[in-house]
Amino acid sequence: MKILGELLGGLVYSTVGNDDHGALSLEVSGVCLHSSNVFGGVLFVAIPGNKYDGFSYVDSAIAGGAGAILCSLDRIEQICGSTAKDRVFDPSSKQIWLFRSDNNGVVFLFSVNVRKTLSQIVSHFYDRTSADVIGVTGTDGKSSVVDFLRQLWFLNGHASASIGTLGVLRGGEKYFSLSSHIATTPDVISLCETVKSLANEGINKIAIEASSHGLDQHRIDGINFKVACFTNLSHDHLDYHGNMDRYLLAKKRLFSEILNKDGVAIINLDSPQAPELIDTCRVRKIKVINYGRSCKADIHVKNVKVELNSQTVQMSVFGKTYSDVRIPLAGDFQIYNTLCTIATLSGMNDADELSKYIALLPNLKGVPGRMEFISSINDAAVYVDFAHTPEGFVNILSTLRPRTHSKLKILFGCGGDRDKRKRPLMGKTACEMADEVFITDDNPRSEFPEQIRREILAGGSKMLECPDRKEAIMQALKTLKPGDVLVIAGKGHEQFQIFKDYVVPFNDADVIRACVAELSQ
Repeated sequence: MKILGELLGGLVYSTVGNDDHGALSLEVSGVCLHSSNVFGGVLFVAIPGNKYDGFSYVDSAIAGGAGAILCSLDRIEQICGSTAKDRVFDPSSKQIWLFRSDNNGVVFLFSVNVRKTLSQIVSHFYDRTSADVIGVTGTDGKSSVVDFLRQLWFLNGHASASIGTLGVLRGGEKYFSLSSHIATTPDVISLCETVKSLANEGINKIAIEASSHGLDQHRIDGINFKVACFTNLSHDHLDYHGNMDRYLLAKKRLFSEILNKDGVAIINLDSPQAPELIDTCRVRKIKVINYGRSCKADIHVKNVKVELNSQTVQMSVFGKTYSDVRIPLAGDFQIYNTLCTIATLSGMNDADELSKYIALLPNLKGVPGRMEFISSINDAAVYVDFAHTPEGFVNILSTLRPRTHSKLKILFGCGGDRDKRKRPLMGKTACEMADEVFITDDNPRSEFPEQIRREILAGGSKMLECPDRKEAIMQALKTLKPGDVLVIAGKGHEQFQIFKDYVVPFNDADVIRACVAELSQ
């Protein structure tokens, strides 16, 4: 239970009328986004939106016992009367406007930016944890880096957890799974509640994926980040952000606004965005550690020896050389993910333990659905990978090409209600880098699957189309000959296939194994 005045903390607020009628002393029992979860005394947050507007559920929330409502400032006249707008002379001068209804005693909080205000309130409700919390952002590599951190912490004897696309993982076990409808970065209430719960259980090392949507929507603003990492930026999510500049701007918020001023920024020096991000950190006087393949990076590798499913490197960490470091994962992108992980550990006052962490690298396990070897059939190898961007295709196909003695093949689709502009680019990249390309459905969601496939097919001429994903996998497997390599891309670890009106259980790895078993009979 918290007092509303405490939750507002340093927010600049005012009242709509002459008296707040004791609104600041209101006891708040919780913060809630869904009216169906409302209980007595909660603060219900009416998130404005295009498809679903939380304000439509205010009456239901009040009926359920909500003591306070946070909503958009443009609702002030609707709640407070026609003269209310006249009392709000300059909305930019205040973050919150308070009004206590004479009808039911419910306190209304009006905000220019509901999501941002929510994150600030939630951070006060759950209090900032003393655990070491790391945020990782970038187009690719987020899931791997947070998982590698969790693994290495756990192997070194620390209570650890990771939060992101794979769900919430604690130590070496699954804590709970995210459903097919939950984003990479959970909503701010769920995220803060989860971090607080993990800390209360004694987990003092937590790594979180910070997606561009989560950053833009202030879902992680309430988290106390000790270290923030940037992996890379490539074409993705432009359906949401509009262009690459706004996409980068969302990522940059982790460093320009959210990371603690006494925190540490970890930047991929080989990324074109590195200079801008480093300048952003310098303005705030935030310490920067960079990594990359360039010898100019604080942490870099050289003398890479590529093996079948691993690679051995010489690693330089602030001038100290570690020889014959084995990374049990294939692909140049996994070198980058490993370097980011080591750079993060070096920025966490773990310098004395860094040699231990580097010695533990041979024990790393790949993330499920990330270039995961699933099966062999007819002396051909079959992999699953989460790659769903043109750059992701470049990474996975360039990694698998040296391991292919005959034909390299890829099967994929594109998700509906997502960035349409990348679809022909993915088709083009696949045609240029693979010998055979199979096009099927991914998660069509509300779009027509055939339209999505047409947009992919516009990128090249040598693609074979098979709508049903299970049937497409079976057909692709039937084409395999000795020395071939097939990668099933796009869905990775996902457990569902999402259509407009229904969701069906579907995991690429499980389907591959079932098809291989059937073909082997």
